[in-house]
Amino acid sequence: MSLATLSSYSREQLSDVLRILKAYKTGLVQIGHRAYLVDPKENLSIRVRVEYPLGASLEDIRSFAETSMRAHFGIEKLPEDIVFVDTPALIGGIRIFAWDDMVDVSFQRFASQMKS
Repeated sequence: MSLATLSSYSREQLSDVLRILKAYKTGLVQIGHRAYLVDPKENLSIRVRVEYPLGASLEDIRSFAETSMRAHFGIEKLPEDIVFVDTPALIGGIRIFAWDDMVDVSFQRFASQMKS
């Protein structure tokens, strides 16, 4: 078995690989490490994570998440594998991560907007 070296690839092949790696790195920076990268050609189940403040009623958070997901993502029913995470940094509201998108309906977002 022989190992391939970089010199065994053409300049075009290496340029293509570099372009793909740069796009991947940019994607990771833009969406962060809390979301999932999804291949649009695959029909995967919805992956959803909801962050909420400490002490909030999970029943209220579920209801708010369902309304927010319907408005922002067009998802009518919460998926069964949804993950709820209490986040001490949140004052109120929620953040929803669905596929590789995020909707911030937390009070931090509004407070930041009012400061600027």
